[in-house]
Amino acid sequence: MAQKVIHVGIGTFGKRWCREFLKTNVDDGTISVVALVDIDPAALAYGRAMLGVPEARCYTDPRRAFAEVAADFCTIVVPPITTRRSSTSRSSTASTSCARSRSPTRWRGRCGSRAKFPRPSARWA
Repeated sequence: MAQKVIHVGIGTFGKRWCREFLKTNVDDGTISVVALVDIDPAALAYGRAMLGVPEARCYTDPRRAFAEVAADFCTIVVPPITTRRSSTSRSSTASTSCARSRSPTRWRGRCGSRAKFPRPSARWA
């Protein structure tokens, strides 16, 4: 039985998630994308076309998506500043766990450019 997922964020990196990670798992029956969330309607259109999610299950408000759609887990691919807002909007009644993509700020200290970029703070760990 396919696990139900709500995908949040269809920007540059989120499109890659739709194209490479989610689509592959949808095609092999591992997951079923039950809702998409993004603030940009054009990004939602891309996600709908790529993953076959109906327009009624595409949201611009993550709180509404988590309140209306039951899911086993969610993927959040948004900038760090909006990650907390997206992850805390999960419905308290749902048994949803979240997987967050690594933000570019987490990699700065590991790219050999420590003088230019400060080491990420522990709060992003």
